[in-house]
Amino acid sequence: MILIKNLEILFHVVPDDYLSNDILLGREIISQGFNVSLTSDNVILTSCRNILSCVKSDASSRLDLDYIDTDVPFEYRPQLEAVLNEFSASFSRGVATSRVNTGQLEIRLIDPTKVVQRRPYRLGADERQVVRNKVNELLKAGVIRPSCSPFSSPMLLVKKRMGRTACALITES
Repeated sequence: MILIKNLEILFHVVPDDYLSNDILLGREIISQGFNVSLTSDNVILTSCRNILSCVKSDASSRLDLDYIDTDVPFEYRPQLEAVLNEFSASFSRGVATSRVNTGQLEIRLIDPTKVVQRRPYRLGADERQVVRNKVNELLKAGVIRPSCSPFSSPMLLVKKRMGRTACALITES
C-alpha cells in the first residue's frame, strides 16, 4: 500500500493470464476524480474533472448475434451487429459490480393510497436456491439492498440458452 496525496492505494499483482488489458484500475479511484499515468519507473496521480474510461476490445469480446432475440429484419442484421460490436465495451457482462447513482427514480402510482402487492409465483426447491444465490450475489455487489417495503411483485426464472437462468420481475397488474 502507498499513500499519494492523502489517498491510500493498495496494489494487487495479477497474473497476465487474468487480464485482457495492460492494467486494471478499480472504479473507486477513477470515480473519485483521479487520473493515473503509469510509466516503467513512475506513477503519476493527478486530479481531473472528467472521468474517462478506456477499454481495449479484442475479438473475444465481440457479441454473438445468435444469442440476441431481435425483430430486426435479416438484411439489417449485419448493420446491427456492427453497431453492437462497436459499442460492446459499454455492455456489462455477468453481474453488475456497482450501483448507478446518476439520479433518483420516482414511481407515480395511479392510486397513491393503494399498496401494490402481488403473491409470488411458486418455485421448486432448485429454483428457490437459484433465486437465493442471485439475490445474494446482487447484495454482495451492492446493486440491491434489503427492503421492508409493503410493495411486492412476483418474479419468474427464465431459462436462457446454454443452461443459464435469468430472473425477471413481473410489474404488470
